[in-house]
Amino acid sequence: MDWNAIGAIGEVAGAIAVVITLLFLAKQLRENTKSTNAAAHSERTNRNIMLTLWSGDHGVGSIRRKAESGEEISDAERELLFCHDLAALRHFEDMHYQRTAGITDDDTWAANLSGLVQRTRSEGFAEVYERGKFGFRNSFRELIEEKMRAAS
Repeated sequence: MDWNAIGAIGEVAGAIAVVITLLFLAKQLRENTKSTNAAAHSERTNRNIMLTLWSGDHGVGSIRRKAESGEEISDAERELLFCHDLAALRHFEDMHYQRTAGITDDDTWAANLSGLVQRTRSEGFAEVYERGKFGFRNSFRELIEEKMRAAS
């Protein structure tokens, strides 16, 4: 019995086992990434649904139309608009974070960036941003301020 030959066979078998293990781990990692992205998308969708329902329950749309038409709105209505707009900004900040972390795909980010740009052009946005910006990440504040400069 040649122990060197047996050792060489063992090394080859071990190398094959390592390659198979690495391929399996790569497959698992891809599946985990897909699952993580799907969970993040689902969470964003749920958050948007909840904000939409909350807005409907509190009449945010009609309050905003009143304000934009020049009608007087109460302090309580103004605060509801602020809360809604700040929640929307928090959503956009989360999207920005997920984008920088590589979790959000190009299409989702483009759609949300378009919505963010529209927000920066809306009446009262600067006030909401100024009141709430202390809690935003620096990179998101830079993005907002760049979009606000472009809108003016």
